[in-house]
Amino acid sequence: MKILVFGNGVMANIVKDSIQNEDIFVDMIDPFDVKKIEKDFDVIIDFSHHLATNTVLNLAKEYSKPLLIATTGQTEDEMKAIENASKYIPILKMTNTSLGVKVLNKLSKLATQLLEDFDIEIVEAHHNRKVDSPSGTALTLAKNIQEVRNLKIQTNRVGKREKNELGIHSVRG
Repeated sequence: MKILVFGNGVMANIVKDSIQNEDIFVDMIDPFDVKKIEKDFDVIIDFSHHLATNTVLNLAKEYSKPLLIATTGQTEDEMKAIENASKYIPILKMTNTSLGVKVLNKLSKLATQLLEDFDIEIVEAHHNRKVDSPSGTALTLAKNIQEVRNLKIQTNRVGKREKNELGIHSVRG
C-alpha cells in the first residue's frame, strides 16, 4: 500500500518517520500548499488541522482515493462535508488510531457499568503544540461513557460537580 500523508505537524511527521519502507511512503503534503501529486498512491492519511478538512476531502475526491481522517476539532459544517464526501470515496474518521485507546474506550464502558454510583472525571495531557482542548480522544472517551450513563459533559470547570456530570480537564505542556 502506498501512503500519502496530509499534514506537516507533529503526528504527520511521526507517521512519516514510522514508515520505514520507501515503497510505502509516497509524499507529505502541506495542507496550505497543496501541489500536484506526481506519484501514485493508494490512500491518504490526514494528520493536519480541521481547517484543512475541505482541502483534504477535495484532494481525496479528485484522485478517487480512500481517506483516513485522524484530525479532530471539526465544526458542524466540516462534519457535514465529511459525510457528503463519504458518498463518493471511502472515509474512516478516527479521533485516535491507537490500539491502547481502543481498549481504553471498551474498558471505560465496562467500568461505567460496574461502578454505576462512582463519579467520572477525565484528565488528559498533551504536548504544548496540541491545538484542540479537550482533545478528540477525550471527547470520544466521554461519548463512550455517555452510551452507558446519561451524563452531561463539563469541561475545565473547577468547584463542585453535580452527580449527572462527567468532567473533562485538559493539561498542555
